[in-house]
Amino acid sequence: MKSNLTKALFLMMILAIATINSFTASAQMDKSDMKRKNDSKEMAMNTKGILKPNGKYKNDNEVFIKSVIALDYSDKTAKSATFPLLQGWTAKGEKTYYIITESSDYEDAKKLGVNFSPVMKYAIGTQAVQNVTMGNDGKIKFKGTVDFSPVRVLIQGSPKAFPPTTFIPGAVGDANYSPLIVMPNKVVYNAPQLVNKSGVQDRVISIDYDAMTIKILVSDGYYDGKAKFYHLVTDASDPLPAAIENAIYAPRLKFLPQFGKNTLADKSVNRGFALVANGETGIDNPGRQGLASTIIDGGLEPINVFQQDPQNDNKETNNYSAMWDAHVLVWTDEAIAAGKRKPIKTLKAIEELLAAGSIIKDPTAMGIINPTIAGLKNNMLIINCAVVSQPK
Repeated sequence: MKSNLTKALFLMMILAIATINSFTASAQMDKSDMKRKNDSKEMAMNTKGILKPNGKYKNDNEVFIKSVIALDYSDKTAKSATFPLLQGWTAKGEKTYYIITESSDYEDAKKLGVNFSPVMKYAIGTQAVQNVTMGNDGKIKFKGTVDFSPVRVLIQGSPKAFPPTTFIPGAVGDANYSPLIVMPNKVVYNAPQLVNKSGVQDRVISIDYDAMTIKILVSDGYYDGKAKFYHLVTDASDPLPAAIENAIYAPRLKFLPQFGKNTLADKSVNRGFALVANGETGIDNPGRQGLASTIIDGGLEPINVFQQDPQNDNKETNNYSAMWDAHVLVWTDEAIAAGKRKPIKTLKAIEELLAAGSIIKDPTAMGIINPTIAGLKNNMLIINCAVVSQPK
């Protein structure tokens, strides 16, 4: 890890050559301030942590994660969800704080008020997970954890904003870290760590240690042609999406089965989604979409197109997962010149635009062609996006 002096000199150099960029979202919390708050409140922390369905959303069919405490989508630059905060232990015996968004067990998911994702069981026995134990105090003991001290850097490319010229994730998991944890009873949880003594995840807006809650930025997307597919981005398998999506770089996720295969018969943990490389930009542009927009427009979400929603009442044929397999598409120069760019909302629209020659598969994608994602080629990248809600 770089010394503070080295990091400061590096950032001064970066800023000197790229003053047109900010390090992103205006809602991002200053890490040093949060660290001071952590230190000052450490002795007063309530570390019990309770995870259960919240009566507020118990009968709300538009909210998938029933344990969520509050949702606020009023600010387009800082849409948020508040979750119960849980405390565990690192391998060094230090406190780490996490949330749970998915369980691989149906009854357990109902009890906790989280998404049911049975396909996560296919990650057991792979390098994509970390096996955890329970302490005598009933708290989880993690083998791996996260370094939240790096400063996120994201500098747009030239002449095209995407891909960026420089990208450094703001948080990095160690060699043993994965958000996917296997409990002693073989239940798999999606349990990203978000706070420890090194700092906080960049999407965290605020923490209430007395109430043991955490407020986090969420992103919008499209599912089934409809917007407001709100999801929480926490981790990514590669530094590039981790920097762009403001996530933890969790390299173990690259071992998840299987890239480019998303059907129930595939025994895959991954689900497919499509990302636009070069859609329209502009914070106030209703046609804004894509990775270039996220880089240019202060960290706003890329508004991706998702394959599936949670199916929490489907016990037998549930194929939902928060592990999303990226498939990037690119608008052609000819389509851009002709003014054909518009928000892409469905996989069917992608098929039609590919057939018309208005978009192409990402020429840098190294994966296989995926017929379930409009015939796009997968990019061998995983992003952990737990779907929270989709209001009408």
